[in-house]
Amino acid sequence: ISYVFPGKGGVCIDPVDYSEKDLEKICRRFTIELAKKNFIGPGRDVAGPDLGTGEREMSWMADTYAMLFGRNDINAHGVVTGKPENFGGIAGRRQATGLGVFFCVKEIMNNKFWMRKAGYTDEELGYLGKRFAVQGFGQVGYHSAKFIQENGGIVVGICDRSGGILKNTGIDVEAVRKHKDETGTVLGAYDSREEKLDESIEGTDGVAAVLACDTDVLVLAATQQQINVSNADAVRAKLIFEAANGPVTPLAEEILDGKGCIVVPDVLVSAGGVTVSYFEWLKSLSNVRFGRLTKNWEEKSKTMLIDTWEQIGGEIDARRKAEIIAGPSEQDIVYSGLHDAMITASQATIATSQKLNCNLREAAYCNAIQKIHSSITNSGLLLA
Repeated sequence: ISYVFPGKGGVCIDPVDYSEKDLEKICRRFTIELAKKNFIGPGRDVAGPDLGTGEREMSWMADTYAMLFGRNDINAHGVVTGKPENFGGIAGRRQATGLGVFFCVKEIMNNKFWMRKAGYTDEELGYLGKRFAVQGFGQVGYHSAKFIQENGGIVVGICDRSGGILKNTGIDVEAVRKHKDETGTVLGAYDSREEKLDESIEGTDGVAAVLACDTDVLVLAATQQQINVSNADAVRAKLIFEAANGPVTPLAEEILDGKGCIVVPDVLVSAGGVTVSYFEWLKSLSNVRFGRLTKNWEEKSKTMLIDTWEQIGGEIDARRKAEIIAGPSEQDIVYSGLHDAMITASQATIATSQKLNCNLREAAYCNAIQKIHSSITNSGLLLA
């Protein structure tokens, strides 16, 4: 599990080796031990899903905390985020990290300064028509690939722990997702189709093939230390987006920098998940879903505007009228807030990197340290 406030924690097991009942016992006991030591709470550390966990585990944690430690706390279910929507979760949390990756890709690849550093001309700005390879095909990898493909990128490589698949003209992301849901692997996704893959390779060789494939962009959405000194030279991508935690080692990044490959750091790229976790925490504290208080008012005000337009002779078809009038859903509001957060953070990182003539990771760290410094300076010294 990860935390909305800085921290990490977990149980060192492989969930595949345990039954659902055993996993529930482990998760609930872990929650009890954290709560007994006052490590978690709605106003303390707020846990969220990470590697090997999801909505199910977060529900167990929230229920355990609420039943044993939060009986008199109306905000008790705010102890964790990433919960199912019908259990205090928020619309869009499942897609959040992957969508944040896409927003970051869009912003970085539309920036002339960094695209020139990656070897592109001003006429080649943007992600449209660019080739993407995605390592890891869980929630983050799938949604990253999905949003990239839906918005005009070409996904040419996908891999998970079982192996990798490559297709230079583009892989059908939804078909691979459906196949993996049914079989647990990306391999074999095109077996029943007339069109065939360029390559389908089992095991670590398949993963290595995707990491080293001929692509513009490599999205790392698996685990840490995937690009290291042993394989950094083989990477042919011009840009790497760290959608996982620490997938590029420091020594590997030095090699990549020397090759002119741009690494966009995890602290920026993967921030979408924790951003929407923060939104979910706010929802838990307010105990009302986003949009409930304003949706009807917005629909009425837009209806009045359209009625006025029609009264003075304007015309608009019924379908378009319904689209304009419809008030925002909770997911619309979450997506809007996530977009603003990711674009603002990306632009701030780019600006600092240009100002200090440093790479994007160093720029992101500088921005973070500057915020901490400003906060400490403004708060002053207690009992000075």
